[in-house]
Amino acid sequence: MVHFSAISALTIIVALALRPPANERPHLGREIAAAAATVGDGGRLDLAKVADFPWDRVHMFLAYSGKNEIYDGLGFEWLPVGPVEAVLFDGNLMLSSDELTLLVFVRGQREVTGWTILNREEFAEPTYVQFDFGEDGATVSSRHNASFVVKDVTGKLADPRYTGWLLSRD
Repeated sequence: MVHFSAISALTIIVALALRPPANERPHLGREIAAAAATVGDGGRLDLAKVADFPWDRVHMFLAYSGKNEIYDGLGFEWLPVGPVEAVLFDGNLMLSSDELTLLVFVRGQREVTGWTILNREEFAEPTYVQFDFGEDGATVSSRHNASFVVKDVTGKLADPRYTGWLLSRD
């Protein structure tokens, strides 16, 4: 019995250490894609209506963003990985594809109320959503300024099976 209890305790500790931070919104990418399809090419997507949980600002990080870039962007230490992975973090975000974007929704100074990695989830139909960071590279939007113009980029993607949406400021 003691042996089983020690193994159980170790299993629980390992599971907790590998668990990603709370408040992941794994289906938010699908919801953003659906909202983009609803407003259509040239329409405006209000991210506050799609991400209908409490947040003051959203930070957007492109693939391969480094740990320090995320810390600096947010203004505090937070990563989309569990504590053990954070210790092993080599400075590059574990987004191994150019299409991936990390969205982090923050309320107040340091409360992460939601986060997701766009384009990593399996959609029922292949869908791609990306934010255009523009020339100024703006990566932060307040809740009241999170409105984006939708551009249909279907047929312009590397994989022609995908429906694609590019969201930009204007």
